[in-house]
Amino acid sequence: MKKSGAALAALVLLGCGGGPGARTGPGMIQGTVRVGTPLKGARWTHAPLPDCAHAPPVVAEDYVVATDGQVAWAFVYVSSGPGLEGHDRPRGAATLDQIGCRYEPHVMGMRAGQKLQVRNRDKVRHNPYFFTMRKEVGFYTGGPPDRDIERTFDRPEVMVGVICDIHPWEKAWVGVLDHPFFAVTDGAGRYTISGLPPGKYRLEVWHEKYRSESALVEVSAGEVSTADLVLKTPK
Repeated sequence: MKKSGAALAALVLLGCGGGPGARTGPGMIQGTVRVGTPLKGARWTHAPLPDCAHAPPVVAEDYVVATDGQVAWAFVYVSSGPGLEGHDRPRGAATLDQIGCRYEPHVMGMRAGQKLQVRNRDKVRHNPYFFTMRKEVGFYTGGPPDRDIERTFDRPEVMVGVICDIHPWEKAWVGVLDHPFFAVTDGAGRYTISGLPPGKYRLEVWHEKYRSESALVEVSAGEVSTADLVLKTPK
């Protein structure tokens, strides 16, 4: 039987996923980050200090890798794609704690224009010092070094480094972006970035000890896309 033009158009629409039951809403990227060229494991940095709230020696966190090569503290973020503009900044501050003469977390993300609160949880003086990868002059926070401080970064930067001017082994990294599509890998190298509009994205991964890697990922409405990334070349 001959079909009308309207009926053919309806069939094409259903075939493309536009009919009842089609997935809608934002999509998600998840996966793991692992290393292709292993480095030496985490090093001991210093013995316990009497004024710091920790018992065992502190372990360096610049290279924390599982037995299968999946690495923690990798910063995974979207560098290009649809829907990266026009996101409201969080009202609350991002927080970085000083506990046991170390920063927690070691790697974190925040939004440009959002306040970063560095909180002192030790009974010892700290003085956070920030530096950028743009080779700008670093700056001290000012004020009493034994109190909580706040700092705002007005533009994106991957990454901003943080050290303690009193305890040089204290180090953290902060990824500053103008959108919310970023994540930090856990101890098993896993990450999840959600809330993405459908489209093609450039995904980047930064790690303290390895050169950055990237991948193109296509996200569909209401679905999960998988992107497993491999860090191949040490810095």
